[in-house]
Amino acid sequence: MRSRFNVLTLAVLLCVGFTSCGYSNLEESPEALMLTASAEPEYRHASEQIEMASDKAGGRAIDAVAMNALMMGAVGQSDVRRYIIQNASMRVEVDDPEMEAAAIRAFVLNQGGYVGNMSNQPIHTGGRSIHLTVRVPSNNFEATMDNIEQLGKILGSQITTNDVTEEYVDTSSRIRNLERTEERVLAHLERTGDLEDIIAVERELGRIRGQIEQATGRIRYLDHRIDYSTIDVALVQTPSAATIAPASTFSSGKVAQDAWQSLTRFLQFAWTQIIWLGVWAVVWLPTIAVMWMVARRARLAAAIKGM
Repeated sequence: MRSRFNVLTLAVLLCVGFTSCGYSNLEESPEALMLTASAEPEYRHASEQIEMASDKAGGRAIDAVAMNALMMGAVGQSDVRRYIIQNASMRVEVDDPEMEAAAIRAFVLNQGGYVGNMSNQPIHTGGRSIHLTVRVPSNNFEATMDNIEQLGKILGSQITTNDVTEEYVDTSSRIRNLERTEERVLAHLERTGDLEDIIAVERELGRIRGQIEQATGRIRYLDHRIDYSTIDVALVQTPSAATIAPASTFSSGKVAQDAWQSLTRFLQFAWTQIIWLGVWAVVWLPTIAVMWMVARRARLAAAIKGM
């Protein structure tokens, strides 16, 4: 009986050792860091279940396979947090773009967001078009989209998501590793007394701190994009009936009017040329007269010579 108890006890210890090693290896991967944090309550609950099972067994060790199943079941019940960036674009036809833009701005501010960019420009139909970029807390994304959809006729919409979980976790893990390296470099700096070593260590320390600042800035950027969803909204004014051109039809009166206008333009052109010729007559008339006299004398000289 005692030998059986010793075997079960040894099996439990080996299982705990393997589980601890697996848990230690799990912590080294970036994805496992998030999994460990989210699974901690489940591990605690599993440990309590093991203790209760051990108490019920009268203090005897429980089966190692059963304990391992309890621990792994706790991990399976936990979910890794996903870091998602949400973006959307909408094109809405409204009667008064300026009034609706003010309504969107008020709603976004009330939701804890802000307006990033805004532009107002005319369109070919004669109305106005206002384009604005708003950023709202991600948990208010759907409510903001519903509010905008109620403003008018939806001409087009698009929603995109970008999963940055891998980048976020890798960057966070990189920051932690760099911080641990910084601590080791600082400890070495305190121990060394050689001037060349101090200069080399300070140079390395500056490089490490620069990488930490760069990675921290990237995390801050991702946090902002994750926490605030971006919505691009284009508010297009509804074209009025006066700005819509009627369908073109044939009209004899219109053709006659066009012909008369064409004749008028031709007569105006001809009269303009006559005026120009009259004004320049002081130049071209003497020139023509001289040329005529020269040609006449040449003909007379030829006639006399032929006689």
